[in-house]
Amino acid sequence: MKRYLPVVVSLLLVVGSVHAQSSRVVAQIPFDFVVGKTTLHAGEYTLDPVGLGQSTMLLRRTDQKKAIYITPGPCSSGEIQSETKLVFRVYGSERFLWQIWTQGYDFGRELRVNPRKIEKANLAQPETVVILATLGRAP
Repeated sequence: MKRYLPVVVSLLLVVGSVHAQSSRVVAQIPFDFVVGKTTLHAGEYTLDPVGLGQSTMLLRRTDQKKAIYITPGPCSSGEIQSETKLVFRVYGSERFLWQIWTQGYDFGRELRVNPRKIEKANLAQPETVVILATLGRAP
């Protein structure tokens, strides 16, 4: 039985991870922001998990049909999050979607910030902006 304990614990962690990533995140973003090489305008956005592994997400402005797919990697804070939130990195006048956190979990999802955009902004230390979001059921 002790042989199977690590396997059982791993499966429980995977199930928890899939559940956290299977929720729709809805946020009102009051500024234009960049995801990868795409600039998106202020407005209400949804982030929906896509596919079986749920590592890809569909980012869509709620009043438009235009959407982009993102594939964030994992990140961890070491503490359970008390709120669902989007974290933006600010370089100069540009804001980049950087992290997605879900209430009740100590891990989140993180996007790479385009290094060329950072060089262009010419700032050593970025600022951080946090936008609170809500959870909903993914379609």
